[in-house]
Amino acid sequence: MTDEEQDEQFYRDTESIAFPKLNDHQLSLLEPLGERRVMKRGDVLFKAGQRDLGLAIVLRGELEAFETRDGTEYNLANARERDFMGDVSMLQGTSILGSSRVASDEAEILLIPAAELRRALAEIPAVSKTIVDALIMRRRRLRRDREFAGMRVLASRNARDGHQLDDFLDKNRIPHRLIEFESEQGEALSKRFHLTTRDLPVLMTPAGARLRKPSLREVAREAG
Repeated sequence: MTDEEQDEQFYRDTESIAFPKLNDHQLSLLEPLGERRVMKRGDVLFKAGQRDLGLAIVLRGELEAFETRDGTEYNLANARERDFMGDVSMLQGTSILGSSRVASDEAEILLIPAAELRRALAEIPAVSKTIVDALIMRRRRLRRDREFAGMRVLASRNARDGHQLDDFLDKNRIPHRLIEFESEQGEALSKRFHLTTRDLPVLMTPAGARLRKPSLREVAREAG
């Protein structure tokens, strides 16, 4: 089995865990914790880089999660009735890696604040396992996704400082890509953002920030 076939099998096997539908009982337990909100197409719920966000449950309509990379948007997932939009960063209070907005003409959303979400996950077993398992699996799927960029480290080939950033992000299980400055993609990025070897390594965040020669402390702050 090729790597691509293994990936496809993994995504099929984990689909129901990563994207479960909430049942009537679970919705009734979560309803008192949040606020209903009617939103229009294009309204943004979350932006990449934001922290300490709550959970968005779709009661009607559709949401989409997407990654913006170098001016181009890439779809990550869609959420419809009884689905919820969220990432494991919501459990940790760290920055989220993608953005989310309304994809239908109108949508009704139940928004549960971060503090209420964490309390529910600690005190309501009927919803905690479903949500926690889903958020953890979504992060696992993102880390395996060959198309998802997340954090990007632009560094010279075999440069020690670039690999230090790569190792740091890897150990903290933060989805990212190490891009060689000398590669075709690296050359395109350096031209687009006017970067030279004097700037390396460069950390590019999902929110669009570009940190030149960042310390590990700065990387940790950006990653949440």
